[in-house]
Amino acid sequence: MGALDTTPEFQSSPLNGAIAAASQQFRTDLTGTILPLEVAYGVEIAPVDLYGLSGQIQSNPAAFVLTNATDSARDIGANPDTYFYWDELHPTTKGHSLIAEAALESIDATFAPQGVPEPATASLAAVGFLLLAAVCLKRREPSAVSD
Repeated sequence: MGALDTTPEFQSSPLNGAIAAASQQFRTDLTGTILPLEVAYGVEIAPVDLYGLSGQIQSNPAAFVLTNATDSARDIGANPDTYFYWDELHPTTKGHSLIAEAALESIDATFAPQGVPEPATASLAAVGFLLLAAVCLKRREPSAVSD
């Protein structure tokens, strides 16, 4: 969950401070729950820090190719590809894309193979073609059987 206090819905809310505290507490609780879940169930979890990501986007929208990370694009007819928020709470397609990129980075970092190099695709393709050519040539050779 991102920082709800910075969404267009709650930026000016009289409850902004309480919402900020609740968002931060959720982040803390979630972070503290991941390791016990991994241990209890024998799984590995790829965490995605949406709270941190939303803070980065709002502090420097240009780094994410956005012009606005605090207002809703829907109500003013702005180009949603340059805004983080579509409405008062939900990201635009661009915003969802940034979240997906963060999720993929976390998955890659968490589940990357350790110490096992992957063979290059071009090398495997070349070996495959050589084997295919050898089989084809073998089938084309005339038979040594005489009449």
